[in-house]
Amino acid sequence: MTSTSKDAWVVTSEQSESLQCCRKASWCLDQDDQTCCTAQYYMLRYYLYKNSQAEEVNIPDVVLIAVCIFLAGKTCEEDRSIRDTINVTYRQYYPQRERLRVDSTYEALKGNVLKAEKAILRILNFRVTYNYPHKDAVVLLHHLVQDDLIGRKGGDDAETMPCTQTRLGTLGNTLSALLNDIHMLSCLPVVEDPCVVACAALQLAFRIASCGVVFMGDGEKGSSGSDVPFSSFFTSYLGEERAKRVPLVLDDILFAFSASIENEGNAAKL
Repeated sequence: MTSTSKDAWVVTSEQSESLQCCRKASWCLDQDDQTCCTAQYYMLRYYLYKNSQAEEVNIPDVVLIAVCIFLAGKTCEEDRSIRDTINVTYRQYYPQRERLRVDSTYEALKGNVLKAEKAILRILNFRVTYNYPHKDAVVLLHHLVQDDLIGRKGGDDAETMPCTQTRLGTLGNTLSALLNDIHMLSCLPVVEDPCVVACAALQLAFRIASCGVVFMGDGEKGSSGSDVPFSSFFTSYLGEERAKRVPLVLDDILFAFSASIENEGNAAKL
């Protein structure tokens, strides 16, 4: 992707705040990461559709968050009542306001959510299933352990030793957090292969986990996180053509994080 095209799929600061609100509301409704990321995926699909259409498409943020959570809950079999969904979303979106009462405001929101559900389904072409990248991330970590491709440094001059469960857990948590953040910063989950996104996030997780975990693939034993050691592993898992996308997607992820930091800095100056 060119820099210009990247600007088109990196979400705005306002959209990022709405995606974060979606995550908070989904968690408050006791939904898991799959349901939450599916709801955010629906929101990202809406943002891309809105940007690409000449016709006016406008769903208010609080309604968009509620309808995407409501629809994702049904898709992922973690459905919540429309009343609970609206109440929790309203509370997260308007934290300074009083709790929503069952009055004309609630009834209007409910009507808008049900109307918006039809619009979101049309935008999705009624294909509501989302193969979110966390599943591929779990499989990738399993392969790393099963094939003895992951270890830890025993000291400055010590040989690489088997990775402990604690360090592996730290790597896994870092990877999961990265994938969650990607859903709040860019439309990559929509425009890219989720498995390729998982691979790129895994490579980045090795770089930033800071838990002494190292990759022991091709190249020098015990080397960590550079492009070369991962190439054979990704090729064997993805195939040669898809594996070529991994460094490009990694660059896109870093661009999205950089754009988010820049937006926060600009907002702080205002």
